[in-house]
Amino acid sequence: MRTVAKALSYLFHPLLAGTYCVMLMFLTLGTNSIGKMIEYKIIVTLSMFIMTFIVPAVTFLIMKKKKIITDMEMSDRRERTLPYIFTLLCYAIAIYSMYSLLVPYYVLFMLGAGVLAMALMCFINHFWKISAHSCGMGALTGFLFVQQFSYAADYSLLICIIILLSGAVASARIYLNAHTLLQTVAGFLTGFSFIFIAGIIGFLLFLNY
Repeated sequence: MRTVAKALSYLFHPLLAGTYCVMLMFLTLGTNSIGKMIEYKIIVTLSMFIMTFIVPAVTFLIMKKKKIITDMEMSDRRERTLPYIFTLLCYAIAIYSMYSLLVPYYVLFMLGAGVLAMALMCFINHFWKISAHSCGMGALTGFLFVQQFSYAADYSLLICIIILLSGAVASARIYLNAHTLLQTVAGFLTGFSFIFIAGIIGFLLFLNY
């Protein structure tokens, strides 16, 4: 069980949330024009993956080596501020890259909301250890709800899968004694609400653009 819990924690690490959002975007575009462009998909997905996962992960490894953080999980909430700030910067650069690559505006709104959610979590972290893993899963769930609204399509199966995975990830974090139930619920709601609200607003503005 501990191995499974750790595997879920790594597979759905919060740094991967941006990449998974981009993958879900292409998955739910169906036969739309950019949904058919394989090279475009690869470039956008790799750009997001490098800027929001590879760069922060390498930086965290350096921080660990220099003993700025004690472990990659950043179990001590007091060590999370600097990594959070650096991740925010990486996301800001990634969003600009997505803008240059002509990613739909409402998706940019959601990515921007993800940055705001991280900023809020960074602030909350000074007082309370909220779950970043659950926040990332909440963001993915909110993203799918926005896609369903935007394209008037039925993504019920995908949404159910993501919700079940969210529960599994939250259970894994609790099992590993990384968070309490309340911390995981708070993280999920933070990620979901920021992404969903920003996505709907962004889509409505995009319609009039």
